[in-house]
Amino acid sequence: MFRSTLTRRVGSVVAAAVVASLLSTGVAGAAPAPTRFCSVLLGSEKDAAGQSVVLAEKCSTSRAIAAAVVPAASTKLMTWYADAGWKGTSADIYGSAGTCDSEGYSYTPNYVWQLQMSSIKGYGNCNRVWLQDHGGSNGIYALPFSFGATRYNDDVAWLNVYHQS
Repeated sequence: MFRSTLTRRVGSVVAAAVVASLLSTGVAGAAPAPTRFCSVLLGSEKDAAGQSVVLAEKCSTSRAIAAAVVPAASTKLMTWYADAGWKGTSADIYGSAGTCDSEGYSYTPNYVWQLQMSSIKGYGNCNRVWLQDHGGSNGIYALPFSFGATRYNDDVAWLNVYHQS
């Protein structure tokens, strides 16, 4: 009986030490991921699916490094944010053929952005966005737009940014 009690106590102490060690070095103590910035340059040409051709794309922890792939003559169309209220990791989307017209620019974000986009700001004439989620639902919104509790929060399979008079 003494041996089984001692074994249980030793086992409890070892288990407590393992849990404490995991909590001090594991997920609970992990530092937040650094904010990342991305730049995407879209062309006026369309691909076989009718989407704007991606001419350049770069992500970095430095906004300046990410923006270095975009020629000075490009026009900023919109900025995506990973968090509601235009906060967090962001991606600046540029057009090589000027600001938005009624056709605008269409784009399928990379998979990371499809699952983290939560708000969008438009620039120049880019005042509307047409969103489609992975279930095929569509919605059109005035920019800027913070997704909040809409179906598009962290679920944007495709978008088109354009100008509406």
